[in-house]
Amino acid sequence: MSASALVCLAPGSEETEAVTTIDLLVRGGIKVTTASVASDGNLAITCSRGVKLLADAPLVEVADGEYDVIVLPGGIKGAECFRDSTLLVETVKQFHRSGRIVAAICAAPATVLVPHDIFPIGNMTGFPTLKDKIPAEQMAGQARRLGCTGKIADQPGAGYGY
Repeated sequence: MSASALVCLAPGSEETEAVTTIDLLVRGGIKVTTASVASDGNLAITCSRGVKLLADAPLVEVADGEYDVIVLPGGIKGAECFRDSTLLVETVKQFHRSGRIVAAICAAPATVLVPHDIFPIGNMTGFPTLKDKIPAEQMAGQARRLGCTGKIADQPGAGYGY
């Protein structure tokens, strides 16, 4: 069975972080499903710079799938949408509890993982202007380009994890 990834999209997600991640996963032979976390379930997502993406399905239809990794692109508005989605937060917690990989990019670590205490122990990084939102004991340090503890990976922004 090949590896699979669930890439979440929300209005305001950072398009470079979403599209580049999707592209690299697909090129690596990983089956990718994109999920809309828009509160209205709309599959058409307008990203942070106005680029429009079309998700495969609303999160509610795919959240219980057997994916190996869940990816949360950054973009502050998109990350705030993730943070405010009960279903997204519970899905991320389920991935974490079941030992699957949680990958959060840019604004997502500080905006989603920290407020919901999903990543209480470890080395976390994120977008530099949001570093004050990450508790000092969890901060990997901005010299690190990729934070990775167990099955949680995060990065400061576009370009770091690719």
